[in-house]
Amino acid sequence: MLKDFLNNPPEPVSVFESMNATVSEDEVRFAFFEASNMQAATEYMAGSERIILISDCTYQTNHQRLVLGSLGLAVLHRDDHGKVRCRFWPVMFSVSEAEDESAYDLLCKAFIDKTGAFAAMQRQFPGACIHRDLQHVKKNIKDNAGKLQDTNLKTYITDVVEFSAKLSQPSEFHTVWKDTLGRLRNEWHEKCGSKDRLV
Repeated sequence: MLKDFLNNPPEPVSVFESMNATVSEDEVRFAFFEASNMQAATEYMAGSERIILISDCTYQTNHQRLVLGSLGLAVLHRDDHGKVRCRFWPVMFSVSEAEDESAYDLLCKAFIDKTGAFAAMQRQFPGACIHRDLQHVKKNIKDNAGKLQDTNLKTYITDVVEFSAKLSQPSEFHTVWKDTLGRLRNEWHEKCGSKDRLV
């Protein structure tokens, strides 16, 4: 069934042509996209001053236990109430037997190749910032705050993280975290002494 998809994908799906694309008993690895969606994303990126990419994979969605990967754009917009929202715009997809470096390499290569306006990404993403998603950030906060046995710290930082994640301007994000880190350093020094550092 997967071989049929790879060799003769249904309309309007296109499979990314790659020497690494394969479907066998030992390995499954290929990327695919929808042409008009890809074209719309390319035009969007060409007219954008700042581009945010998101990539992730899903698990346990099929009985073969294959992994569905996606790479696309984070589109910031304001809702009817004036709040900044983030919507994921999936552009390139992949199917593989594992979420590993090879799978992400194919996903990124396919995205770069098909969105020609973003060819600069081929030079190791110069100037790009790589962030973990909000769920993992909050888990890290919970784990590290637990080590300090400070429940108030976990709540406070989590609230700031969730608030700042919705800010649309880098200057706003910088101001919020500059103030937050300054407060944390002062409170930490008062509790533990100046010789200790807040990392």
